[in-house]
Amino acid sequence: MTGVRFERFSGILNEHSTSPRLGAAINVPYLGVFRGSYSRYYQHPQVSTISGPIIEFAAHQGFTFLPIPGERDEIWEVGWAIPIHGWTLDFDRFHNRTRNAVDHDVLGNSSLLLPLTIERGRVRAYESTLRSPQLFNRLRLHYSLSYMTAQGAGKITGGLTNFQPPKEGFFLLDHDQRVTLAAGSELSLPGRLWLSDTVIYGSGFLRGDGPHHMPHHTTLDLALGKNIGENLSLKLTALNVTNNLFLTGIDNSFAGTHYYAPREISVQLRYRFHY
Repeated sequence: MTGVRFERFSGILNEHSTSPRLGAAINVPYLGVFRGSYSRYYQHPQVSTISGPIIEFAAHQGFTFLPIPGERDEIWEVGWAIPIHGWTLDFDRFHNRTRNAVDHDVLGNSSLLLPLTIERGRVRAYESTLRSPQLFNRLRLHYSLSYMTAQGAGKITGGLTNFQPPKEGFFLLDHDQRVTLAAGSELSLPGRLWLSDTVIYGSGFLRGDGPHHMPHHTTLDLALGKNIGENLSLKLTALNVTNNLFLTGIDNSFAGTHYYAPREISVQLRYRFHY
């Protein structure tokens, strides 16, 4: 599989991008499917300019504004999918190298978050997923596991910032959470009812500017649904059922301080029209 994409952005900055994409997969009997890919992506700037009170407030806080360039990503990935009697086990390794990596910056002690770009960035990860066939004519199981590092390097190339990067080497970004695990199931019940659950574990996001991380955390999400006729369905969703409150960021140069959302309960009524 091959392809190429050409793009042009015209704003405060004028930019061009040529993004090739290559990929291949091979099915080896009794071993599974091996795959590999190499891709480049261009993400145009999120904002062209800011003005008015925000600029004045930023100046009082010691911030300056640089035009935001587009992010350029270079990604390679290799993977191995193994079918086992209806189950699918998958392993994946990818490396994302970025120029003008897009992040966001908190403006002083305000609640304003604005995009910025970092000279270089990289995300390296190992991932694994597992999906089951339908068990006992009612149940499906799944999990996804990742080990990831997210880092930046160099100066700020765009946006509002007063950040001074380390003189040498990479520094950790606020979304650097090493281990993330999500496991769940979907169960079909009598009366056209169904129930699903997802348990999410995180080893903890970055504390301040690192290198230490915050404590690990676990949340539980549940959903109960019913199909009413062919076109109508009803769903009750509860996120963070145990109301586990924890920090997802604290005193970080980019992200400031954030909390995970408390328990949320919602009801959805869905009708599918014929068209």
